[in-house]
Amino acid sequence: MDEQKLKNQQLGNFLLAFSDVLRGQDPATGVMQRQMFLQEQEEERQAKLQEEQLQQKLKGYYENLPEGSLKNFAKLMLDAPGGYKNLPAVFNLQYQQEQKKQEEDQYSASIDSAMREGLIDQTYGNQLKELPIELGYKLYSQSIFGGAEEKTANQRDLAAWNQAKADFDAGKISQEEFDAATEILGAGAGIPKEQQIVNLASKLYAAKDSITGESSYTEEQIQKRLEEFANTYDAYFAIDLGPQD
Repeated sequence: MDEQKLKNQQLGNFLLAFSDVLRGQDPATGVMQRQMFLQEQEEERQAKLQEEQLQQKLKGYYENLPEGSLKNFAKLMLDAPGGYKNLPAVFNLQYQQEQKKQEEDQYSASIDSAMREGLIDQTYGNQLKELPIELGYKLYSQSIFGGAEEKTANQRDLAAWNQAKADFDAGKISQEEFDAATEILGAGAGIPKEQQIVNLASKLYAAKDSITGESSYTEEQIQKRLEEFANTYDAYFAIDLGPQD
């Protein structure tokens, strides 16, 4: 608060206190009430100023977003109740996308390095790049440090997964069947079909809702998942695709 504004306020308080005396009221009480009122006004002014500054920053963030799906999502958030206050959710989404892109770039670079050094062949390396990162790293490590039989089994299973992916992209199998193929690939080479089904059933029956503590899947859902898993295994992973060198 500048000096002139303070003097004006002090003069105003004096005149109002004098008015209280003329009306036979306690001037101290009046002064205190007016100070509280002025303080509330100042706090409201500061809050409004901060909100306007935040709104201006978020507006600048929105305007600087590149054209595309993220900016379209931001526009939806602006049009929703709350307006610009929803934009931090867009910022978090952008951060997650950038983090994911960075992880994907690092993963791809590590596969490229392994191919250049002759640790894995180019065909197998390019197939690994198509996998979810966690699963890709798992097979990549097994290919580098595993034995010859394990490497061969991994390459065979990866070829089967790629066939399932091609069929999924062509609309020949469902999302659930393709997810089952990814789950089979992630189980590890050499595990018999029956054991994989038992492992999956155990996981599904043990799954609990984090809030209610109830089972995440009904008996019907579990049986359907197991059937899809078995069918996918028979359709892709039980087939000898020949050498994958």
